[in-house]
Amino acid sequence: MTLNSPQSGGVPCGTNGRATASTPQDLFRPNARWGPSVVEIRYFAAIADVVGKSSEELEFPAGATISDLRRRLATSYGADLDKMLGVCAFVLGEELTRDPNAKLSPRVDVLPPFAGG
Repeated sequence: MTLNSPQSGGVPCGTNGRATASTPQDLFRPNARWGPSVVEIRYFAAIADVVGKSSEELEFPAGATISDLRRRLATSYGADLDKMLGVCAFVLGEELTRDPNAKLSPRVDVLPPFAGG
């Protein structure tokens, strides 16, 4: 055991106990396990037109679901948007879902029905 070993209560050799460029503190964002998370919401087609933007970041509590997202957006943009969201699909990570109980991921894509010809 050396004077700077973790067993002696010191900091590991070669460090001063402070964050360095190799361990930046700003890499640590809250997540669903530890507390509120920032979720990037991306809007497409008619939904983007209604909200007037293609994306935004919103903070949600741990364990928030698609239902929570819908309530929040309806509060911000009006009840008519909630009707539209009722027919939307949501991409959570790499999973496409319409399940209102699905937990939010760090990025959520809101996809209205698309028509083509």
